[in-house]
Amino acid sequence: MPTLDEYLGGIFASLTQARMLADVQAVKVAEQYARHDLLRHFAVPHLRFSDVELTIPVAIEAVQSGSKGGIGTDQREAIRGGVARGLAQRLGLRQLPGQVGAEVSSAIDSGIDRLAERSPGRPLNESLDEFAKEVASDIHKRLARAEPALGQRLEVDSVVEVVRKIAGEHVREIAPAGGLGGLQVVAESHRLREQRPSDMIVIKMSISEEGMEWQQMEMSDGRTERKLLPE
Repeated sequence: MPTLDEYLGGIFASLTQARMLADVQAVKVAEQYARHDLLRHFAVPHLRFSDVELTIPVAIEAVQSGSKGGIGTDQREAIRGGVARGLAQRLGLRQLPGQVGAEVSSAIDSGIDRLAERSPGRPLNESLDEFAKEVASDIHKRLARAEPALGQRLEVDSVVEVVRKIAGEHVREIAPAGGLGGLQVVAESHRLREQRPSDMIVIKMSISEEGMEWQQMEMSDGRTERKLLPE
């Protein structure tokens, strides 16, 4: 099922392809004109779009969810593993017990999900400092409940240090959370007839062509450059 941007983009790409095919045909006609004794004196026919008006009926079938933003999957995995190993070392263990490791991963995921909402426009270090403190506080509470299994207790400052160190090693940017995702649309005529009027929208647009051409320019140092510029 295409999204609205994919569907409209396909229409624009098809129009561009149509113009290219018209230009290829114009070249062929120009070659025929050049070989003809009389036609060589005539202007070569050349198709060009002036304004293309489109009326496009579509139906909205679904709205894709936007991205959660925050930290990517690979980075998330690296932070989970790094924090778990760091805490285990502080506790003198080879690795955290299974349930404790799951609690730590859950605390990290919750903290990462909050990052995207707060990070836009803020310095990365500031966002990571806040992330480390919040996640460490959550982890500290969960570790306190698991103290009998661990045999000892970590201070919250020690947890903050581990989380901040690992986050700083793996996070270089924090993606903002996306809003609404793409609109999935129905465009096939036979399916449009089956849609409710409330789900239908009609898109009206006018498209004007602007061509580009290669221009060769001689620079002051004698070099020659070719640039693609508007006609």
